[in-house]
Amino acid sequence: MKQVHLALGLFCCLILIGSDPVLSQEAPTTFFGVGYMKVAPEKTTEYLDLEQKIWKPIQQQRLEAGIIVGWDLYAVRFPGGTDAPYQYVTVNIYDDLAKIESGFSEDLVKRAHPNVDMADLFDKTIAARDLVRSEIWVQRELASPDAEMKVGDYITIGYMKVPPGKGGAYLGMEREVYKPIQLARIADGWIDNWGINQLLLPGGTGGEYNWAAVQVYSDFGKLFGGNSRENFEKAHPGLVPSVFESANNVRDMVRVDLWTLVDRVR
Repeated sequence: MKQVHLALGLFCCLILIGSDPVLSQEAPTTFFGVGYMKVAPEKTTEYLDLEQKIWKPIQQQRLEAGIIVGWDLYAVRFPGGTDAPYQYVTVNIYDDLAKIESGFSEDLVKRAHPNVDMADLFDKTIAARDLVRSEIWVQRELASPDAEMKVGDYITIGYMKVPPGKGGAYLGMEREVYKPIQLARIADGWIDNWGINQLLLPGGTGGEYNWAAVQVYSDFGKLFGGNSRENFEKAHPGLVPSVFESANNVRDMVRVDLWTLVDRVR
């Protein structure tokens, strides 16, 4: 029954996306299964050992089986502190929406750990962290498809709230206004990449956010660089910065997170 409900939710979500004339022309090929983890300070070492020594080899097997195309583990730098809603984030990357339903079969797990006790593995995982929430995202834009992140790199995630029916206008604005600026920042070495993702699940109009702008940095000191008028004029010769006023009318910036890449499988 769970699989039926999830499939129905995905179908309804895609119907809503397809109603937008801009988005309906798109054929997305990258999807993200994102898990936000709450980890108590005294369990940090235990949690990281589980992710890197136990789950990373399993994710490698999922990669080799063609279930995922990648897996990332991030540490959340901001928001920080013991009251932060989550301290780590895992991201499973897929090239097909249907593959998100593929779980962790005993056969696959035992390819990585032949003597593992499945019940014990899941018990230890649950004890080491709380899964605060999980989400499914789709990639709608990427400035530099060939760019590769490295362990230790930073990403900022700007969570956006876009009104119902405005998804096409928002994405068009990002492509027409912001993407040329981000390409100029990449060329000048301020950022390594930039992309736009859309939230698929959970869906509905009452969520805190439904889109995200992601920027990749190799150096913490570059987090606020490259936003000069010079870069704006490189991207938009003859235009004035007031173009941002109309651009910003199609979305509200909810908040910005800062994460660091801890480990990955590719």
